[in-house]
Amino acid sequence: MSFAGDGGARMGLAATNVGTNISTNISTNIVRTAVTSTVAGTVSQRQGHALALADPALLGIITAPPGQLLLISGPSGMGKSRLVAELHRPITARQGHLISGKFDQLQRKLPYAALVDALAGLIDQLLGEPEIKLRFLARSLQAALGQNAGAIAALLPNLSLILGDLPPLSQLDNQASQQRFHHSFRQFIQALSPAEHPLALFLDNLQWADSASLQLLEVLLSQGQIPNLFVLGAYRDNEVEPGHPLQQWITQLGEAQVQVEQLPLGPCSSDAVVELLADSLKVAPAEVVPLAQLITAKTGGNPYFINELLKQLYQNNWLNFDRDRQCWTWELEPIRQLHITDNVVELMLQQLQQLPEVSRASLCQAACFGPRFSISVLAQIQGCSLQDCYQRLKPALKAGLVQAEARSQDVEVMRWFRFEHGRIQQAAYSLISPGDRSKFHLAIARQLLQQSQASALESRHPIGAAEAVEPEQGFISKGDCAEQNGSGETNRSVIPGASPRQSCKECGLGGDRSFELIDHFNRGSAGLTDPIERRCVAQLNLQAARQARQAMAYSALVEYAEAGLALLLEDAWEQDYGLTLELHSLAALGGAIAKPITSTRC
Repeated sequence: MSFAGDGGARMGLAATNVGTNISTNISTNIVRTAVTSTVAGTVSQRQGHALALADPALLGIITAPPGQLLLISGPSGMGKSRLVAELHRPITARQGHLISGKFDQLQRKLPYAALVDALAGLIDQLLGEPEIKLRFLARSLQAALGQNAGAIAALLPNLSLILGDLPPLSQLDNQASQQRFHHSFRQFIQALSPAEHPLALFLDNLQWADSASLQLLEVLLSQGQIPNLFVLGAYRDNEVEPGHPLQQWITQLGEAQVQVEQLPLGPCSSDAVVELLADSLKVAPAEVVPLAQLITAKTGGNPYFINELLKQLYQNNWLNFDRDRQCWTWELEPIRQLHITDNVVELMLQQLQQLPEVSRASLCQAACFGPRFSISVLAQIQGCSLQDCYQRLKPALKAGLVQAEARSQDVEVMRWFRFEHGRIQQAAYSLISPGDRSKFHLAIARQLLQQSQASALESRHPIGAAEAVEPEQGFISKGDCAEQNGSGETNRSVIPGASPRQSCKECGLGGDRSFELIDHFNRGSAGLTDPIERRCVAQLNLQAARQARQAMAYSALVEYAEAGLALLLEDAWEQDYGLTLELHSLAALGGAIAKPITSTRC
């Protein structure tokens, strides 16, 4: 595997396309040269690490012994995620799966967020398999999970599309219920990673992982071996100080005899940048030494900074392709005078400020969703068409700040967009005032709720028709959000902003996006002024607390219960005794259980 660049990634082969391709070409070469950098910093060591991870013949060495964890660390911009992406081809060649999830700074309270994202994506992939394979998978999962399949389906609702109707879970006390969930999760992962289909699980931004996820990963890694599972994690070591929950978790894994391999990624050396530029610009290494030394000094060897600087040099015509001579030229003196920030967020802010105002405002609103956003929801919040919303985002797309997840010219097909880097989202979010953030989060929550209700009605299983569903399943029973007038009749009030107007009993939410919706509501709680809407959102927090309890995420249970209590009125004990009592009870239960867990595990 060559890290000097593919034929399609070599700059200068098509001079007519240089303006369009330069950033991609340079970026590809930088990543392949630099993402495997170690603290030692030599090119051969970098390529050695990459070959060990990416060469199919050596993949077995990396994954043995089973049960080990590879942690890739380094500051933002070192290429941790790109390094793991190199595993995709060799794993696919072995008919395995590489699945990934990313923890988000704005959604740190969401239990198991990255795990759910990764595994839900895998299930969606498996649902596309031929029917005979699905039947075999269903038998394997049923044999592994037995009567406990519902414990996993509570976390991954789309699992029921493979397994069909599931038996109800037996009632257990909290400790036994937690043990059942942990055991079932291990059995589930083992069933998904047979010898003929190894599984690599990558979790990014572990520095923001919730305590429930860390605890579940510890169970997965420490309680016996899962032969065909390889777990990778990445984190920003400069954000993990001594005493950080992640650092404590790594220590506990060592105490549990889990093999943890650390792969720190450091900056590129000047020699590595020379090799990169020589290959990209198609010149002898000696010719680019002054340029490479200058770029290394300006960027500190940070691959992300190097990429952004090279794009800036090209945009300012200090790095040009001479079509007559068919070669690249550059000017050292203007580069020498250029001020480059050593802060990634500041660099991103500079790029954002160069966007048209309407595009920048749209991108800031999108940042409230997290690292990934739906253009349809964004358009509805902005009150414009999909096409208009896309046009507002287009300058950000051209600048490489966001990208569509689906390759298409049809905005209806694109649907989902993702920030190119977490730091871009962070920078865009920082441009919004706290008051506006709250408004945007509330608008997102209301729109997501409306979509959920519409989806439930379309599937002929309206959330409002939940009379036969037990409350512990996470739905709001009939009348839960209703208030009575003096004559004893029910006032069917609604959450403001929902259309058409619907009964409050319909404000329940099922599925794997429920925590996301409620988190947006809680972030926008300052805008909840209507008493009926406040009660409805308090009921949603109760639902989330119940689901967190079922998923053994006790820290999240406490947070949702307390958020629900904060929304109740002063006379809640008199006017809303049942809701108030259950929220207090769950807050107390979660607090009693979570304290020893967080103090001993993470």
